[in-house]
Amino acid sequence: MKNFRKVLALILVVATLFSFVAMVSAKDADDYSDYDKVSYAEAVDVLSAIGILDGYPDGTFRPTNTIKRSEMAKMIAVLSNAGDDVSDLYASACTFADAKNDWAASYIAYCAQTGIVAGRNATTFDPNGKVTGIETAKMLLCVLGFDAKVQGYVGTNWKTNILRDAKNHGLLNGFAADYEADKAITREEAAQMMLNALQSNIVIGTISENLV
Repeated sequence: MKNFRKVLALILVVATLFSFVAMVSAKDADDYSDYDKVSYAEAVDVLSAIGILDGYPDGTFRPTNTIKRSEMAKMIAVLSNAGDDVSDLYASACTFADAKNDWAASYIAYCAQTGIVAGRNATTFDPNGKVTGIETAKMLLCVLGFDAKVQGYVGTNWKTNILRDAKNHGLLNGFAADYEADKAITREEAAQMMLNALQSNIVIGTISENLV
């Protein structure tokens, strides 16, 4: 994976944050007026602290709000680059007709060019569409270095294959057994899945067709 060193750096940041997560939690409890409604508190604390997730101008976090594809593209781009903003590098690279003028066009372009996020088709990205748990898992698996085509994340059984790898590599840790990954993912669920990804192994190559 091109950015695996940056992801490793971000993992080190997360490891450091765990050492004082209680202090961060106290701060977030004051920052978000609806913090008492957050179910995945640790994940929200960490993802907020490293700048992947932000609250709203009115001081709320709104944990059960769903996420648009454009919003997820930015989150994934920032996560993949250890917090670096790559928007300037991809500002004019968006090829999707319905996203060229979108506020997240550069992030969409980055995710598309690196194979992390696919469009609905060659010309449509659907920036305002909702993102499901399975789609989020697929993006995060690609960030971790999995090849979407090799792993079968496209084609007839793409959902089954993604859920298999998501479970095997801990992306669904902390979720209830009856979690419905096919539904639109919420902000706090995305935080939990991203935190799980930051604690998962990174694929850096293969030996005799086995992942390393």
